[in-house]
Amino acid sequence: IEESVHLTFFPHPEEKYILNDEAEKRWEKIFALKIRVNIALEQARKNKIIGHSLESHVIIKIFDENLYQLLIDLKDDLMDFLIVTSVTLEKDSLKNVAEEDKTYGYTVIAEKASGNKCGRCWKYYEKTETSEEDKALCPRCSEIINQI
Repeated sequence: IEESVHLTFFPHPEEKYILNDEAEKRWEKIFALKIRVNIALEQARKNKIIGHSLESHVIIKIFDENLYQLLIDLKDDLMDFLIVTSVTLEKDSLKNVAEEDKTYGYTVIAEKASGNKCGRCWKYYEKTETSEEDKALCPRCSEIINQI
């Protein structure tokens, strides 16, 4: 054992936790998408469409079949990863697409989410329920609160 934490080396990760080249490329695509979504969200903020990211619904129109399949596989986690209320994935063709979007394989559109704001998670949902405190809760938060 070292005398100081500053003299200690980081442990080496187990082989099963090291990303292979294919996994790294997938994550690069996902993080590139997050950057493009953030740019679209900033533009929506600038145009006074949204105030913060949880007020948004993001539509991703995808031209690349491999990317579409990757995002479909991540669909349940995508809105949390992008920090938005909801995400719609749409297959699209290359017709009438800006050159920049052709490079990425998708177009990102950020718009105001519809519905009511949940008092607990701040996401917007069409169907809300009322808790004892009379705050509007989304079905997910209402279920969690009822379990407590």
